[in-house]
Amino acid sequence: MELTKKKVPDNIPWTKEHDLTFDRLKRALVEAPSLYTSKPDQPFIVHSDVSQIGVAACLSQRTGEKCCPIAYASQKLTRCQQSWSTIEREAFAIMWYLKKIEVWVYGSEIEFYTDHNPLPFLTKGASQSVRLQRWAFALQRYNITIKHCPGAKCRMLMHSHV
Repeated sequence: MELTKKKVPDNIPWTKEHDLTFDRLKRALVEAPSLYTSKPDQPFIVHSDVSQIGVAACLSQRTGEKCCPIAYASQKLTRCQQSWSTIEREAFAIMWYLKKIEVWVYGSEIEFYTDHNPLPFLTKGASQSVRLQRWAFALQRYNITIKHCPGAKCRMLMHSHV
């Protein structure tokens, strides 16, 4: 149910599970990690997650064995974007987040982790989709390596910062 739309019912069902989830969200916001200052001479790491309705990503850098978060971002997809294929939504997440963090990462080495297995081939071969070809061409200006990270592991790594 979209609670941000104009016509929202007055009697929204609220269960104990909703209370627990809301409490967990409040704790996560209060306990959010400190953001670190970037070090331009070190490689950057990006973890992204894409769903049918939105995209999210975290920029970080390694300090020893630890990944230190520098910036987070998320965005709801438009209806048009929601109708895109999975690979197009995943590729969009890369382009969208690179645009947001370009001031930090341009000219630096970037490891971009995604849970979508075909996406690493975006920079290696010709796509049938004009949109993907355009984005693959735009990626050439970055020193980026797209790596596959299985879904659960990728989400765990992304959310381990939180």
